[in-house]
Amino acid sequence: MLDKATRLSEAAFGILWTYDGERFQAVAFHRVPPAYVEFLKEPQLASPVAPLGRVARGEAFAHVPDLAADEYQERAGFLVRQGLSLGGFRTVLAVPMRKDALLLGAITIIGGKSNPSRTSRSRCCRASPRRR
Repeated sequence: MLDKATRLSEAAFGILWTYDGERFQAVAFHRVPPAYVEFLKEPQLASPVAPLGRVARGEAFAHVPDLAADEYQERAGFLVRQGLSLGGFRTVLAVPMRKDALLLGAITIIGGKSNPSRTSRSRCCRASPRRR
C-alpha cells in the first residue's frame, strides 16, 4: 500500500503511521533516509500545525508545499524539523486512515524538494478516484 501510494504520487518517500490517541508510531517506510528511520523508532507527538497533527485534529488531509519556509518551521515542531534535517523533506501530504470517526493512523507522502506547481497532493488526489 505504501509503495503504491508513493509511486502514484511520484513522491520521494512514504511513511505509514499508527496512532494511539496521543502519539504517532512509524511502522513502515518506503525509501526513507536511514537517519530519519532511526529517529522515528520512538512514538512521536505531532504539533497541531504539523501534517500529522492536522489529521489528528480531524482534517481530511494535510498538505504543506514547503516545510522549510521559516514561518512554518517555527510553529511545526521537532518532528518536522527532524524531517527537514535528517530526511531532507520539503513537501508533505498526510492522509488519515480512519474507521468511522476514529483515527487509526496516517500515510505521509513526502517530496524531497518544494514544487508548488506539481505537488504530491494534486497528483495523489487526482489518482485516488480511479483506485476505488
